This record gives sequence, C-alpha cells and structure tokens, in this order.
Amino acid sequence: MIFSLCFKMKLPADWSNSTFLQIAEWGEVNLDEKQLPNITNEEELKDRLKTLIDWLIDNQFEKLLYILYRVDVNETTVRQLIAENQTGDIASILADTIINRQKEKEIFKASYKVPVPEDMDEDLLL
Repeated sequence: MIFSLCFKMKLPADWSNSTFLQIAEWGEVNLDEKQLPNITNEEELKDRLKTLIDWLIDNQFEKLLYILYRVDVNETTVRQLIAENQTGDIASILADTIINRQKEKEIFKASYKVPVPEDMDEDLLL
C-alpha cells in the first residue's frame, strides 16, 4: 500500500535537492558551487546518487554504510540486493532503494501532518 501512495502523492518541489544534499552531508561530501544540485526530477536524483554511491563504494565504503543506516535502509535488504545483483549495477540499485525509502518517510510524515486552521494565530503555534 505504501508504494501505491508513493506514486499518487505529490512530493515537495525541492524534495530531490534536499534529499541529495542530506545524503551528501551524511557522507561528509563537500560540494562546491558548481556541484550544488539543481535537480528537477527523480531521474536526475538517481543519476546524482548513483555517481555518489559509485565513488563511495570505491573510496569510502564505511560512509556508504553509514548513509544507508541514516536513510534507514534495512541491512538485510542491502545484503540481499548485493547478493542478487553481483554482476549488476549495485550503485543504481542502491540509489533506487534510497529514493524509495525517502519517499516512504515523506508519506509517513504527511500522513501525520495536522493542518493548521486558517484563523489560528501563528504566534500560538509551537
């Protein structure tokens, strides 16, 4: 059911950019101005994540594991994906996994978001 909601729910316009920036921050990847994302769709996000994941696999695998932990990707799922796709493009598969998990979290947050009544004074909000 969660996956069907993913495709029906409209994510915020800056969702892709903020997702990439958060993951780069967790990986302690310093981005210069030229590298700052201007991601406009999910395919661009996947491409940028794939590039980052490829680099992390080759250079700092421990940080990749930390990112997967922070994104809350199940370790068993990661091991299973790696085992099933030993000859495939693991960076692309992990990028898809990260994107799907981030979507699930956005849907969960949205389901518990309480709308603020229009006539409520903003100063009273916590």
